[in-house]
Amino acid sequence: MNIPRMNIPRMDTHHTNTSGTKKTTQKPLSCIKKIYAYMQQKFIIVARLLHIPLLLTISRLFCIPFIFYYMFNKQWLITIILFIIAGITDVLDGFLARLIKQETVLGSYLDPLADKVLKVGMFLLCLYHGFSAQLIPLWLIWFICSKEVLFLLIYGVYMIWVTYNKKKYNPARSHLWGKLAGFFEIVLISTVLLIISMQSYIIYTLGIPIQWCIYTTLCLSYIIAILNVCAIVFYTKRLIMEQ
Repeated sequence: MNIPRMNIPRMDTHHTNTSGTKKTTQKPLSCIKKIYAYMQQKFIIVARLLHIPLLLTISRLFCIPFIFYYMFNKQWLITIILFIIAGITDVLDGFLARLIKQETVLGSYLDPLADKVLKVGMFLLCLYHGFSAQLIPLWLIWFICSKEVLFLLIYGVYMIWVTYNKKKYNPARSHLWGKLAGFFEIVLISTVLLIISMQSYIIYTLGIPIQWCIYTTLCLSYIIAILNVCAIVFYTKRLIMEQ
């Protein structure tokens, strides 16, 4: 007896599985995005209430005397830790101020002041300890210190003019050249402090010749000089264009 063969349509199990997995994977991703947006919103609210960018700037100002004290007394490890913390706060305060849209006038006064005082003080202490003999060129120290002191004088005259004439204060925003120059200055000072504090370990344990360290700091010095010149040219051009 011949039984007629029935054509039963095949079910595409692969298609149903993929659609199911897409739905299941989309749910965790959407939940993560919602949680991230919620946490970001709460963080911005808390940061605005506590004025975290301004607190970071003030904390960097309080760190500066301790950094100078420990470096003057040749306590290199504590100096490196505090100096790196100060560098991190320098990056975070401006980033958070733009993120939460809380750029205060006081913060725009204190932030460049803290940066200039820290850089000038650190380079002068490097000169005091004799690091300019090999690790940092003497011309770079005088170039950086002269530039920062001149900036503070011009900035102070500008602030007096704004206050006296009751003009609107427009803070000078940093550009890529200035940010890169500041970053490499922090790298140079941190590298010099590490070389001084770990000199015997670098030479005898790691077997790295001291000349390599000198060449590294010298290359960083030339990079810093070039970036600072580019920053000066850019700011001068922008100042002329705004007039």
